[in-house]
Amino acid sequence: MRSKLSLPLRVELWNGEHIDLSSDPPLVTIRVPQPSSLRYLLSPSLYKLGQAYVEGALEIKGRAADMIRIGSELAASTGKHGRRFAHPLRLFSPHTRRKDAEAIRYHYDVSNEFYAAWLDPNLVYSCAYFDTGTEDLATAQVRKIDHILTKIGLRPGQTLLDIGCG
Repeated sequence: MRSKLSLPLRVELWNGEHIDLSSDPPLVTIRVPQPSSLRYLLSPSLYKLGQAYVEGALEIKGRAADMIRIGSELAASTGKHGRRFAHPLRLFSPHTRRKDAEAIRYHYDVSNEFYAAWLDPNLVYSCAYFDTGTEDLATAQVRKIDHILTKIGLRPGQTLLDIGCG
């Protein structure tokens, strides 16, 4: 008889859905803010879960002792339960237009006022180059843009289309 993965763990997805891995109340909740973060749960280890938490790829709520215990059990179970754990998370399901549209809306349908609150005046959503560390954000963004344009050799009369590829 196959054993079933049962942990007092809830996984909350970016679209508001959640999956409980036990009928018991969850002691730990892992929030997955975006589909790309699911990769950390495909074959989790304490290292990968910790890395995902520190990088902001996963949000983890609960008592530290419960997090470590349940994270260890989850990591130890992947050999026996990995595919069955991943299946409810739809890791192996194809994209659908509806799911993709929801993910795009969640991430990008925000107002310019949202971005204006924390970006520079040009709303540059990227890194910046701080030469001395005393510059303001707008100056550092211009420095970064100038650096890139110099690097690619853009000349007067030429144009560049920046489509946000990272």
